[in-house]
Amino acid sequence: MMDAAWKEMQAREELHKTEDEQNRETEEPPVNIRYYRSPSAFRRAGALTPAILSFTYRTSPFMGCEQCDTERNPYCFEHYNPWWKKGEIRVKTNTTTLLREVLESGEDVGNLLVDGFDNLYTERKTRILNGCLEILAGYPFRVHIQATRLELLVEYLPLLESFRDRLTVWVSVADELAFQRDMVLALAKRGILVVLTVLLFPFVNSGEEELAEIRRFADEHRLGIAFAWLRLQHEGPQREAVLRRIERRNGREVAEKYRALYPADIPAGRFGRGPSLPLPPAVLPPRRRQY
Repeated sequence: MMDAAWKEMQAREELHKTEDEQNRETEEPPVNIRYYRSPSAFRRAGALTPAILSFTYRTSPFMGCEQCDTERNPYCFEHYNPWWKKGEIRVKTNTTTLLREVLESGEDVGNLLVDGFDNLYTERKTRILNGCLEILAGYPFRVHIQATRLELLVEYLPLLESFRDRLTVWVSVADELAFQRDMVLALAKRGILVVLTVLLFPFVNSGEEELAEIRRFADEHRLGIAFAWLRLQHEGPQREAVLRRIERRNGREVAEKYRALYPADIPAGRFGRGPSLPLPPAVLPPRRRQY
């Protein structure tokens, strides 16, 4: 029964994909793709992740984000990357080579983070992430994927299933607490551990009343849920853009609370700082089997 339902869903996906491809043939590409080589494609590095997401190496095949929109998500630090300009994605062509070299060296790389899945157009053109997943499927390391858009993960489900027992997908959820629920369930129903990672905006979506529904959804479908506070720089365009959005959507009084909670006289560093407030506890359920 499940296989029949899955095949039906795949058929619908293929139909929609075909229609999308036909539309794209008559449209301008959404981004300008540039190619280069970089040691940052696979490296020991940090990233803005929940505190409970621990990893050693990060696979990062793209610079830039197709989803960047300074009006809808001005809190995204990619907007303010001085090495990148909007409308362009820079593809690191040596990503799979670096990944394979390190893994074949026998080094214990611990947990791995793979990102870039929000770049739908670029990945469909290059399939670099697909190549990375094919390599990772052959090694025993635990893999974490962090994404907001889940279309590519659903397309790659047969591949992801091959190492689902050591895979966790962290789905970023912002202030409106909206996410692609059907796609989350498609992943979870194939035995993949999915964690909803909620970006908390003080006075906006951080109260128990605002979080009650997403907690119920996670509990009902045996998903994980984790939290991270919005980070603001102490000065500069990221801070001002977020404060404008808060004032426009939530009023001047709330924006003034943010200015007090994120003081401008305390240096916050390149990736900002969160408020000095306790986070709600994360919940990570046991790994599930396909049902």
